[in-house]
Amino acid sequence: MATLTVNTTTDFSGDVLSNIGLIDFTNTASGATATFAAAQFDDIQIATNVAIDGSTKANHIVVNGNFLDASAWTFTNWSSNDTIAINGTTGDDTLVGSR
Repeated sequence: MATLTVNTTTDFSGDVLSNIGLIDFTNTASGATATFAAAQFDDIQIATNVAIDGSTKANHIVVNGNFLDASAWTFTNWSSNDTIAINGTTGDDTLVGSR
């Protein structure tokens, strides 16, 4: 599995990713936001059981789309300053959060 490093605010939603098993926030100067399309969490681009490792600064994940199951995501170094926003559509969506 590959590691996706986030050291600054980046919109990955238009990128073709491959075999990402770890999203690693390495931002040390300021907060960072990583934005994804829900369809990227397909076990091909990003693992459905992705591990997320926060940094000492604020870390934010935004996922946009109509289907997402984040129930198997795991978090390390994630604090009350860190956030996840799961944004659905105007239709009938299936959005499942992490434990």
